[in-house]
Amino acid sequence: MPAVMQPEVMVTNAAERFDEEGQLRDERTRKQVTELFVALKELMDITRQSEKEELAPMI
Repeated sequence: MPAVMQPEVMVTNAAERFDEEGQLRDERTRKQVTELFVALKELMDITRQSEKEELAPMI
């Protein structure tokens, strides 16, 4: 199974990075998490396309 190896997100001092409502307020960490989600979506898109191509001859 494919995995996203980078970017790696480590949230140190998490209590300082989130507010009382649990919202991530640290801009640097928000950027890193956003980059991770973008990489995950790209991997998901590639995986879905590969699956479609593998199934195409069966249809």
